[in-house]
Amino acid sequence: MLIYICLTSIFLAIYFYVNYHRLKHWKRKGVATLEPQFFFGNAKSVILQREHVGTALKNVYKHCRQRQLPFFGYYMFTTPILIVCDLDLVRKIMVTDFDHFKDRIFYRNDKEPLSLHLVSIDGARWKENRTKFAPLFGSLNVKLLYDRVSKCVDKYIAQLHEVAQPIELEGFVSKITLDVIACCLFENSSEFMEKNREEIVQYAEKFWKLSPSESFVRLMVIVFPDVILGTKIKTMSDKKKNLFLSKVAAILQEGGHDGYNFVRILQAESHDLPLENIAANWWIFFVVGYRTVSSLISFCLYELAMNQSYQMRVVEECKEINSNAIGQMRFLDQCLKETLRKYPASTILRRECTKEYRVPGTSLTINKGDYVYISTLGIHNDPILYPDPEKFLPERFAEGRSRHPCAYIPFGAGPRSCLGQRFAIMEAKIVVAKILKHFRISVNDRTDSEPLPMDPKAFVLQSANGIWINFQIK
Repeated sequence: MLIYICLTSIFLAIYFYVNYHRLKHWKRKGVATLEPQFFFGNAKSVILQREHVGTALKNVYKHCRQRQLPFFGYYMFTTPILIVCDLDLVRKIMVTDFDHFKDRIFYRNDKEPLSLHLVSIDGARWKENRTKFAPLFGSLNVKLLYDRVSKCVDKYIAQLHEVAQPIELEGFVSKITLDVIACCLFENSSEFMEKNREEIVQYAEKFWKLSPSESFVRLMVIVFPDVILGTKIKTMSDKKKNLFLSKVAAILQEGGHDGYNFVRILQAESHDLPLENIAANWWIFFVVGYRTVSSLISFCLYELAMNQSYQMRVVEECKEINSNAIGQMRFLDQCLKETLRKYPASTILRRECTKEYRVPGTSLTINKGDYVYISTLGIHNDPILYPDPEKFLPERFAEGRSRHPCAYIPFGAGPRSCLGQRFAIMEAKIVVAKILKHFRISVNDRTDSEPLPMDPKAFVLQSANGIWINFQIK
């Protein structure tokens, strides 16, 4: 009986603390919000994996804009999050007042060295690493990697001539981008790497293919990173960590002498960095780089298959494909930009307040440690900024058109914008151009009708049931 009373008392204490303290955070601050539910907050559909988190926050953004509010309160579980909708305020947070919002909300653990990469680390460590790794993706270095990427893509163009039709596009393209990033990060004369690359690639694929329980744990890692630190949960097994470290050590020792790749660039610029630091950043370039570029290419090809007139314009532009011509493909560039508008790989930009911030023109103070979210998907689908946002219209990005600098942020904005965006666009242009040079593509009946339903468990936008495409040899 006493145990029952104690357990009931504990439950009631938790209930009243959550319901009347944690979930009243925005009401106390005078910030508009929707009524939260116990435990779920405003994110029940996301937590139960019924809705993609990007779509859910796009709807919050839409609600906020309809009420002409600069920001809106939201709860992920019991964590209060400020959703910023006003573009001027977005710019202040990401760029002009960056000093108050230096850190991303991302899991980092000193006991897991591969979690200490550019996306997660904070403060002085981030600044030092950014400076050292930035040369990897400079315009000259990206151009020098053109031939390596092009040769890698050619292997898959040859495969397309042999495989049965139709093809599930996202799965096929992810194989291309995995191999490209592996070649650029790891390729050298070492037989050791050649024998083990497949194992690394398999793990990169598993990183994104999650079971419902794994997806829930990763959501917890994002929302409650400090809580996860107090547990024995690991984001990577020791076996896989040691495998990756051994590959990086072998490559660095050999020095990447068979051509111009990321190894040689890195050694020239960052020879004083410890092995685990280099490995952590290679790891994030690898797993994030392959999947985000795969998403861009897949959705671009899908839209071009749906819009044959646009496809023909790209074909005409891409008759000549080489390192010099790639920068002159203006319409293909517009298509890729419109794809990133409609399907941004990063649907949400997350920042942690690192220094107390009074929101200009309001009475709201964002405290140190508070979370701020910016809905990229919401901004990119705002009908005020982009009329008929559901339509694929590359002309939106024709030269001479101007818009607010934070109306288009597929790679983020400010000092913590994506380091690899030049490489991503270069790779996407090569893949799309080479495919359309050899094939006319169309959407197969197995593909869902518009709009494509998105997989609610995926962290990068991904179709729920695949994109099936017909490839007709020219």
